[in-house]
Amino acid sequence: MTRFGLAILIILFSSTGYIQSLSAEELVRCAVKSHCFPETKALTYDYKDITYYFCCNVCKKKFKENPEKYISKLPDDYPNCSEQNYSY
Repeated sequence: MTRFGLAILIILFSSTGYIQSLSAEELVRCAVKSHCFPETKALTYDYKDITYYFCCNVCKKKFKENPEKYISKLPDDYPNCSEQNYSY
């Protein structure tokens, strides 16, 4: 998908209220890219008794190759998304 196409999708979702209607409890943070997206779209991986969330298989694969690299960069409130940086 081109950047233009992605921009159009974001505008459409934003104008329908879909993105704004999600509460912080329904959003999770990608452990690799650190952006927020709906939990229903998340891929997960358990590491050291903690569930990590991913927006795509590429992120999940990167995390599995070197988890500590990404864990060290996560905010203290991971996987919560209190700010407004939604992705989907």
